[in-house]
Amino acid sequence: MELAELAIMATEENKKRPVIRFKKTHYFAVVVLLLITIILILSFILALFSRSCGTSEISSAKNSNTSVSIEQDNVTLPLRLPPDLQNFVIERNAWRGKAPTSTKPLHHPIRWVVISHTVTPLCHTFRTCVRRVQSVQNYHTSGTNKMSDIRYNFLVGGDGNVYVGRGWDVAYSNHDSSIEITFIGNYIFDQLTTNMTDVTKKLLDYGVKSGKLSEEYKLVGHNQTAATQSPGRNVFREIKTWPHFVPGKFSVLS
Repeated sequence: MELAELAIMATEENKKRPVIRFKKTHYFAVVVLLLITIILILSFILALFSRSCGTSEISSAKNSNTSVSIEQDNVTLPLRLPPDLQNFVIERNAWRGKAPTSTKPLHHPIRWVVISHTVTPLCHTFRTCVRRVQSVQNYHTSGTNKMSDIRYNFLVGGDGNVYVGRGWDVAYSNHDSSIEITFIGNYIFDQLTTNMTDVTKKLLDYGVKSGKLSEEYKLVGHNQTAATQSPGRNVFREIKTWPHFVPGKFSVLS
C-alpha cells in the first residue's frame, strides 16, 4: 500500500471519530460554578473576620473600664460576678449608656421579675446589639416618653450577652419591688436561642445568690401585668416552663 493511500485512509478514519466540542452553555456553567465557589469562600472569610472583630470589640469595651461600678450614673452594680457571667455582662459604660436624669432605689430582695421584649429588630453581633440598646435608651428618654433612663433593668441580645440597663438597684417608676428583663427582638415572630435563655437563667441565679432577688421571687410575662402582647408568644411559651413562673393576671406587683 502506498503512502498516499495510507494517508487517505487515516484521514477518513479521523472523520469517523466524534469531535468533542464545548458549547457556549458549557462555558457559562463553568463560569457560574467558579463564581459561586469564590462567593462561598469570601463569605466564609468575612464571617470569620466579623466574629473575630466582635470578640475584640467586646474585649476592648470591657477593658476600657474594668470597674463594675458606674460612678457617673450614681448606680452601684453588683460586684464579683461569677466566672460563667463575667464574659457575658456588658455594663453601661461598655455600651456607652447615657447617665440617668434621676434614680429611685429598688427594695431588696426583689420579689418580682417581669419578662418583656423590645419589639425591635433582632441583633446577633456585639456591635449591632449595642446600637439596639442605645436606640432603646434614646427612645425611652426622648419625645413624649421622657423617662429618666432606659426602662429595662437588663436587656438580653441575640449575641448571648446581657446589657445592663437600670441594673439590680434602680427601680423603673413606681415599680420598686420588681425588675424587668427584656429580650431584644420581636418574639411574636423571632425565636429565642439557647445562649439567650441560658445567660438569662444564669443572671437570675446570680440575683438570688447575691441577695438581690428573693429566693421565692415570682416570674411573669409583661402581658400578665398590662394589656400587651409582650413578651411575644415565643418568649411566653418558653418562660412558662421556668421554675419561678406564676400564671394569672397581676395589676399590681407588690
